[in-house]
This record gives sequence, C-alpha cells and structure tokens, in this order.
Amino acid sequence: MNIIKNFPLLLLIFAASCSPIVTREEPAPLATAVPSLVTQVDIDFAQAFANDVFTKDEWKSEITLHNDRVMRTWNKNNSSNLAYLDYRIYPEGYTQADLDYYYSDETFKDVLFTYYDDLNMLAQCAQGSLTLYQFSAGYMETPYFIYDWVNTSNPKRIAEVSIIFSQDDQADLERYAKEVFPSLPNCE
Repeated sequence: MNIIKNFPLLLLIFAASCSPIVTREEPAPLATAVPSLVTQVDIDFAQAFANDVFTKDEWKSEITLHNDRVMRTWNKNNSSNLAYLDYRIYPEGYTQADLDYYYSDETFKDVLFTYYDDLNMLAQCAQGSLTLYQFSAGYMETPYFIYDWVNTSNPKRIAEVSIIFSQDDQADLERYAKEVFPSLPNCE
C-alpha cells in the first residue's frame, strides 16, 4: 500500500478574531465512484472519542468523513488551542515500513506540520501500541507545543491524535494529555 496517498494534506492556520485557530486541512475529495471504507463502527469511534474530555461547553467539534478516514477536530472556545483525531482505515493493513515513512522527521516537517515555523521534536516515546511525538513550533510569532499520539493497536486502523496548544497554556495541555492518554500523557 502506498502510504503517501493517505497523508492528511497539511496543517493550516487561519486568523479569526485576532487569534489564530489551528486546523488541519481535509484530504481532497475522492471520486464518487470509489466506495467508502468507513463503517458505522468507525464513525461511532470518532463520535465517542474523548467526549468526556473535550466537552461541548468548552470545545466546538466537527466530524468529517472521507473514503478512508474519519476526522474529528475540536477547537477550544476563545483560544487557538486544538485537538484533532485522524482515524485512518487500511483494509489490507499497514506495515512497520509504512509507519516509519509516515512518521519520519521529513514527513512531520514537510507535510504534517509544514505551516509551523521552527518545528523541533522534543521527545518521542512509546508504551505498547501507543507512540507519542512531542514538538515545539511557532506560528505568527506565537510558540506552540504539539503532542501527537499514534495508536496502532488495530492492524487495520490507525488513530492519530494531535493536541496543539500555545506554550502559554502548557499546564492545560498537560491536563488534557493526562485525561486523553493517562498511560502516556508525555515523555517524561
């Protein structure tokens, strides 16, 4: 399977109300003749993921369906902080070589977080099927921390979760990280 076809296109940042809102651009729509790989179970997983953490009173949420993925984005009210789930479907499975390529330094810098300045990997750690990549980066002279978890517990699904907070909100980032991934909230 050619993993490059499954890349999320890029992270984009939009200015709104004088504060940047971080969001990931959706993949280009696929031809309508291609049957969707997404099942109701996949949609239910995305709808239920971290609902008790990213609550409706503090976060706006949106789910987007594509041929081979379910994406959910949470934007925190009145801030530039973001949480993101990319639940990707691999009907034939994925390989370690696919993961190594997809989560390489080059891909993080040139594809996944390309719109950030000075992307710097701070740490990488793993516990079982969960891997965490921690970064610092900047956008519009605002420093951010990016925590990007990759869960490979399902041989035909990858759940990638990014939490992106301004560095001024690091304490909140750590709190949310502990709630979403209590077994691996950071690489300390």
